[in-house]
Amino acid sequence: MQHETLVMKRPAAEEAVITVEIWFHSIVLFAEHKGEWLLLQHRLYQTPQDVLYYVLNCKQQWNMGDEVIVRLQGMVEQQSALYQLLHQYILNLKINSELVFTYPGNTSDIPNHTKQLVDRILTCVS
Repeated sequence: MQHETLVMKRPAAEEAVITVEIWFHSIVLFAEHKGEWLLLQHRLYQTPQDVLYYVLNCKQQWNMGDEVIVRLQGMVEQQSALYQLLHQYILNLKINSELVFTYPGNTSDIPNHTKQLVDRILTCVS
């Protein structure tokens, strides 16, 4: 829960943003809009359709229109079934590849989503 605490210490975005952090068979949803944090929710999922349901439900619950930005981060790649399904239904879908720490050049063959796991852990303990 330390990572979530760190995320919510930063100011919330003015624009409508839903961040979906993917971890194996669980997700963390963050929703922010008009400078306020609206939601922090942990959910378990079995299928990509489950994740789509949670995101669409969040959009509806907080009256976020199609302009909402949905950021994916963590264990997800553009080639995955999860990304492909979300891409069909969400207009402003983006993969967050931002890393806090710098990694050695010889790690360029490691997928960014794998580095993000280490990055989140390092951010929590530093």
